[in-house]
Amino acid sequence: MKRKYLITGATGHLGNHVIRELLENSGDVRALVLPDDPGQARLPSSVEIVHGDVLDVESLERFFTVASDTEIVVIHMAAIITIKWGFDQKVHDVNVEGTRNVVSQCIHANVKKLIHVSSVHAIPELPHGQIIKEVVSFSKKDIVGFYGKTKAQASQIVMDAVAQTGLNATILFPAGIVGPGDYRRGFFTTLIEQAAKGNIPAGVKGAYNFVDVRDAARGIVAAVDKGRNGESYILANRRIDLNELFYGISVESGAKEVKKRVPMWIARLALPFISLAAGIRKQKPLFTLYSLYTLGSNSLFSSDKAIDELGYSVRPFSESIHDTIEWMRNEGWLTERKKVRARRRKAVKQPLI
Repeated sequence: MKRKYLITGATGHLGNHVIRELLENSGDVRALVLPDDPGQARLPSSVEIVHGDVLDVESLERFFTVASDTEIVVIHMAAIITIKWGFDQKVHDVNVEGTRNVVSQCIHANVKKLIHVSSVHAIPELPHGQIIKEVVSFSKKDIVGFYGKTKAQASQIVMDAVAQTGLNATILFPAGIVGPGDYRRGFFTTLIEQAAKGNIPAGVKGAYNFVDVRDAARGIVAAVDKGRNGESYILANRRIDLNELFYGISVESGAKEVKKRVPMWIARLALPFISLAAGIRKQKPLFTLYSLYTLGSNSLFSSDKAIDELGYSVRPFSESIHDTIEWMRNEGWLTERKKVRARRRKAVKQPLI
């Protein structure tokens, strides 16, 4: 049978890379895109676009309608990523109810496979020093932060459908996405951009697990044929200290390295002033209670299962920073600057998962 890939979240940072990965393998791709989404102009011309919304069941029915000799593979990535701490109705609706609608259509259309892209934030955090691995059930009660709670709820919706209806589905959990192509300027992209422009006077003592968007995209596509039904896979890299992040940005951009560190408690006290300053500039605040919590959390995620079963692999983090800075220059976000002669540091073994 012919195979058609139905993609939600197609115009996002990760979605765009997943589509290009599919097209490189001659995939037939259809994307669900909001009618007023400017990101559709950046999709390859060979992608079939269906205007709709995961919250609009009628548009989803059109999206899922294919010829009788065609099997359907759904890659569901539509979500609202937020670093706000509290409840947000729109985020809940899209992340939870949108997933419920997509799962319902998958069951009705008897799809060949559903790939649900969740987040490592949906997995309960363990104490520092302990390695976090995949779990078999999800509850928002076990999660800190509203975004993670919605992703946990959505993941459980998928797992329930597998158990109750026989839906063939696999869940992927990417870590913090970095890399070129983030036109929407997500949190980590904004952090890199502002540091490369010399606009960050100080950072906090923290770290996070960053994965290159291209590596995550390859892992997602590999899961279509290699991911087992009812199983989940973490797509991470390694825990990157902010010292290493800011050092890499300085080397690639020529900007002065952000060396000053503010204790986390002081950063939390400063949040109202940070929010006010961002509002005056008509920007979203870079640091919030949730983003500060994340940078101080345990992010020792294991990708061993994805490596063993999906053939997943990661590139050096320095390559991700280099390519992101070069992409920003090509987009006109950054001016050309002579690279600084940074002091030598001991190389970090890649990957440390």
